[in-house]
Amino acid sequence: MCKDRDVLKEYMSGRESEIVDIMLTLFSQEEVWDMHVRNREKEAAKDAAIRTTIKEDRHFGASREGTAERIREKFNLSTNDADDMVKRYW
Repeated sequence: MCKDRDVLKEYMSGRESEIVDIMLTLFSQEEVWDMHVRNREKEAAKDAAIRTTIKEDRHFGASREGTAERIREKFNLSTNDADDMVKRYW
């Protein structure tokens, strides 16, 4: 292959800092993407846990207000967000 014959050796040796910059940029972009994916997975898991809590509360006869208060405290949500979640999943 090219590597075995040092075909690009001269070209690359003159552009080492440019190549390093490109590799660091690509690595940084991959890190950012991975963080984004992990964050979305975490949010999806939290949403599923909230949905489950709401459905369980409804099944066991809890009030909407009590359920909203419970998920607000359990998941550190604002009052409006908790109310919206209960409305959405009740």
